[in-house]
Amino acid sequence: MFKFFIMDLQWVFNFTTAVNLLVLSVAKVVLLLQDFDELLHIAEEGDHRNIDMLVCDIYGGTHGAHGLPADLIASSFGKAARSTRDNSRMPLLC
Repeated sequence: MFKFFIMDLQWVFNFTTAVNLLVLSVAKVVLLLQDFDELLHIAEEGDHRNIDMLVCDIYGGTHGAHGLPADLIASSFGKAARSTRDNSRMPLLC
């Protein structure tokens, strides 16, 4: 049992390292960043509501029937899936 736990932690560490390297590599290519600190600085200035679709974007406010608050993320990167033309037609509801 303990050996399995150690192997599982090693897999999690390897997976996490791979994901971090992937994110940093994409950030360097797409955003022309030099290091991870620049990525963190940009992330601090950003607003996830510009890219994540919220409950209020779908229902125009809270969804009372299910008790969902308006600022709850309904879909991560949900607004990125639309083209720029589609985003200009749909105003930000909240």
